[in-house]
Order: sequence, then structure tokens, then C-alpha cells
Amino acid sequence: MTEQRTEAEFLTVSEAAAILRIGRTHAYELARSYRTTNGQTGLPVIVVGSRLLVPRTALNRFKTSNQTGSKGHSR
Repeated sequence: MTEQRTEAEFLTVSEAAAILRIGRTHAYELARSYRTTNGQTGLPVIVVGSRLLVPRTALNRFKTSNQTGSKGHSR
């Protein structure tokens, strides 16, 4: 039997920060920006109960659109 590894469809903000190689605080600032600008800027998140979750597809789009943007700006 072959184990098939699937990626989570939704990530925590901390998990997204690790993928983006930015600090957790910066990731939460980007999430806050997304919510206050109605999705115009920032890290895409959805609210589930009291949690902020980042859809993996949105994270991939965010990475693509910010490739030249904030590289090297961690923590």
C-alpha cells in the first residue's frame, strides 16, 4: 500500500508565515490588512469561529503575485 500525502486545504496564519518565510507577527499584520481592506491588500484569510485560516489556493496566488515584493523582509 502506498501512502499518499495530501496538503491541507486551509492553513493557520503561522503555517502560512512559515511557508512564506516571514515572521508570525508580520503574517498577522498582513491578515489584518486583508480584512480591513476587504481583500484589496494583504494575506487572504477566512474566519472560522475565532480562527483565521489561509486557503492554500489563495496562499499560492499571494506568493505568485508577491514574488518580487517582500522577499527578505522576515521578522
